[in-house]
Amino acid sequence: MIETNIRIVEPGADLRLEVRICELSGQDLKPKTYERACDFLRSRHMAAVPSGGEILLLAPRLAAPTVLEGEDWRAEVHDSGHAKMLVFSNKSDAPLMAQLLERRLLVAAARQPNWWKLDSARIWYEKEPFKQEGDMAAYRRFEVSSVVVEGVGVGLVVDIGTAFFTTSSVADFFRTDLPQEKQEQNRRRFDRLGLRQKGQKATLLYDCGKTKSKCYFEKVIPGETCATTGERVVKRKVYPSLFAYYRECQPSLRVLESEPVARVSFAHIDAAVPVASNRLYLRLMNDVLPRGLGDVDKIKPGDRRLLIQRFWDTLGSKPLGESLPSMRSGFWQPPEDRTGQCKFPSLLFGGNTLLPSPHNGDWESKRDFFRRRLRYLKERGCFHVPATVTRGIHLAVPGTLEEQVACDLGDAISKLLSKWTMLNISVLSPQVYTDLGAGIEALKAEGRSGLALFVFEDQDPAAYYTVASELKGWRVKRITTRQLQSTHEDYATHKNATDRYGKPHRAVRAWKSFAEMCALDLLQQLSCVPYRPADSMKYDAHLAIDVGHDRRYYALSLLICRATNKRPHFWIDSLVEVKADPQKETINEVHLKNSIVKLFGKAKMMHFDQPLDSLFILRDGRECGRELDGIRAAKPELVKGGFLKADSKIDLVDFHKKSLKGIRLWDCADGQFRNVVEGTYVLLGRRDALLSNTGSLTLHQGTAEPVMLSARTEGLVMLHALSDVHTSSQLNWSSPGVAQSLPLEMKRTDEQLESRTAQEIKRIR
Repeated sequence: MIETNIRIVEPGADLRLEVRICELSGQDLKPKTYERACDFLRSRHMAAVPSGGEILLLAPRLAAPTVLEGEDWRAEVHDSGHAKMLVFSNKSDAPLMAQLLERRLLVAAARQPNWWKLDSARIWYEKEPFKQEGDMAAYRRFEVSSVVVEGVGVGLVVDIGTAFFTTSSVADFFRTDLPQEKQEQNRRRFDRLGLRQKGQKATLLYDCGKTKSKCYFEKVIPGETCATTGERVVKRKVYPSLFAYYRECQPSLRVLESEPVARVSFAHIDAAVPVASNRLYLRLMNDVLPRGLGDVDKIKPGDRRLLIQRFWDTLGSKPLGESLPSMRSGFWQPPEDRTGQCKFPSLLFGGNTLLPSPHNGDWESKRDFFRRRLRYLKERGCFHVPATVTRGIHLAVPGTLEEQVACDLGDAISKLLSKWTMLNISVLSPQVYTDLGAGIEALKAEGRSGLALFVFEDQDPAAYYTVASELKGWRVKRITTRQLQSTHEDYATHKNATDRYGKPHRAVRAWKSFAEMCALDLLQQLSCVPYRPADSMKYDAHLAIDVGHDRRYYALSLLICRATNKRPHFWIDSLVEVKADPQKETINEVHLKNSIVKLFGKAKMMHFDQPLDSLFILRDGRECGRELDGIRAAKPELVKGGFLKADSKIDLVDFHKKSLKGIRLWDCADGQFRNVVEGTYVLLGRRDALLSNTGSLTLHQGTAEPVMLSARTEGLVMLHALSDVHTSSQLNWSSPGVAQSLPLEMKRTDEQLESRTAQEIKRIR
């Protein structure tokens, strides 16, 4: 039986809510102003949502007009004197009811003294860490959302996460009363923990006692204190110094004049501002955690279920309030007609060798299906190797790296690539450089760009991105000396040792795995196709559209996968473009149309002998603005170019990489809870579905996180969309033995956007 972390609000599909209609008055009212008004009402413990120029309030009455003010706006909310009944069976009412009940649950969460929030009203943290190692602490967090389950009712969703923060403040990292060597060591550690090696600004928690907020580290000016910052303007009031502001507005913090200051940036403030650095703490990503904390965020389904239940128990038997509906007991278990299992595709390797799909449904045969992929690649080679494939891969290493380490890495990768491609491909003799710039210049001196394996020291925070930004036109696989040396050191010590079962020592297996992962990355950069689905998919081609996290770029990836008697029968390529307006998520429809046509134009060299019968478009997040107009406008040009037919079917879905709502699935039987099998889906309605591409076959820690698909075009067959996304996710060429959450085309857009960001960042300001 499949179970979710969704709880249904009683009485399910018969739910009705009476709401007050409120009006908003003011100048130049925008949709954002209505949302601000609802946020303000929530801070007053009232749940409200905007709807068609009105505000719907889930409360008996707004007793008095409420005035809202910002830096450049003012508005007033007042009760209209009218009420309205929302009915779940009305298609337009159901989403509003879900939003209202979600916000009502958040009001209840805000009243809990042992929870605090950071930057989102939907995410709450426990007051105390549940585990600590050194000056790093792990906190439980609860994320609240809502979902409309068609024909069932409004579902409220709570998911569990883990957040990591330092207990050492920024002031501790920048102490000046220590020996110089210790000061430099602290600075390097701050850069490493803040992931500044990867060109990112360190994310900080700003603790103001009763409230906490998120900001980003900019710099520390030596000697600057709260008393010496100069005038500060906060909410139109001028304070002689930062200390004067704290003394008047936040006296409970007891900030001293001599407290050191850090300059930080906030999302809603343009310029960097000073704050007391002893109120700032680093937020930590998993990459930098010590071994003792590395796995605490990987919560098994049974443990996750208990923690979610603890959240609900804390809020009591009537979490929404005494006068509002109750929650149905237990978690929603979708009936069998709303769940299913996508079929695993048979796979083709070199020489058209077939790895058949595990048809019998046996759990062990499905698990073996993953295990055999790398074996088939070693024995039969790649499905496709370009005739013009590069035969020599450059290797650049710093002079501090032992020659034997570089040679062992080059030899291991050369053997793997030669075996997989059945060609003589070798990693060239190491080019040893004295500094990063010299290594880059040595490669440039080769005369033409190629493929390089670049090993670098990560002491300089900007080094990771400098390699990519300076080697434009090159395909580069980057490895840090720390990664390489730590793995090789254990390997060199135990390379002739075996474990108690007579197998090679785990250090030897770790080195082998490290070399394989590097080689698989290089194999893809050589434009090789390790394997493909043996049969065509439901759609001839998939087009993924994604916007970068900073909204400066967008990427498109086109995957063609159809019958082998057509040309091209399998092909994938990507395109990254500058986005016109980085302030918005939406892509300009004219630019999007041109980019789609441009990407298809790259496929001309593949000699289209037959146009595509169908195209499946996945828009990461939510298709917005007039993007659909851009997609429609591209079709006539694609038809003219011979890529599509006039009657080719084009379907579009919003694709959410993490289910958008924090919904989880698990299998429950006899009181035991475990991950669902890869390919399990749940239909939330005719147009929305969850799909878990990872699961119990290859996921041995944590709980699988499904993706979510929402249909945007009429006539889309959701089961076809789910089947194709699952099939494409099997093309996990970077790690064939485990399941991959994203379809290949969406993974490529992620990689391309990250690569473009790397080329743009040369240093950290």
